[in-house]
Amino acid sequence: MKILNVFFALVTVGILASCSSTQKVTQKDMKTETFWINSAKVDCVGVGPMSCMQVQKGDYILFGNWQNFYDQIEGFDYEPGYIYKLKVEVEDLDPRMVPADASSKRYKLVEVLRKEADQKAQVNDIWVLAQIEGKDITISDEKERPRLEINLAQRKIMGKGVCNRMFGELKNLTAEKIEFGAIGTTRMMCINNMELEDQYTKTIGNTAQYAIEEGQLILKDDTGKEILRFKKVD
Repeated sequence: MKILNVFFALVTVGILASCSSTQKVTQKDMKTETFWINSAKVDCVGVGPMSCMQVQKGDYILFGNWQNFYDQIEGFDYEPGYIYKLKVEVEDLDPRMVPADASSKRYKLVEVLRKEADQKAQVNDIWVLAQIEGKDITISDEKERPRLEINLAQRKIMGKGVCNRMFGELKNLTAEKIEFGAIGTTRMMCINNMELEDQYTKTIGNTAQYAIEEGQLILKDDTGKEILRFKKVD
């Protein structure tokens, strides 16, 4: 009987030690991180074509530092148009139990720390030029009216002057400031409105600030003076 009691005592100690060890491994393999979620998803390719959230980690958001996120966050209901700050539990999974094409981590929402409408998302559109330095643009052929497309997901600007295509990098965007990289254009000679073409491409390079007022995009120079005004494409 004493031998049996000793045996069961050893088994019990072994089970408790095993549970304790398992608990330590579980705690070691799980951590909590701060995630920022961007206001729009982007097209991406994982196992196949898909739509990805964009994330940053840490206490602050840096423009241009968004990374595609190919997984799901359990318990998180994403709504476009908002910037989220989340507390997320991240678990490292046993690689022996994970399929070859699956993530080695599991993400679970702990808490939504912040949810704010992204005002910057309003610039993500196609705009047509209405004014230069406060003066209305009158043009006989609307096809020749300069256009500007701002693509936040790709961090690019595209568009056209009167007849030449234009393209460039969106280097920075805050609630008030906007910065373009060097703007490239094709070099055709416009049959009409060449003066407008030159003035537009020169002026847009001075952009430093912006505002959205009554559905119009206003670009300003570094002194805050309005230089270009656009309307949305219908």
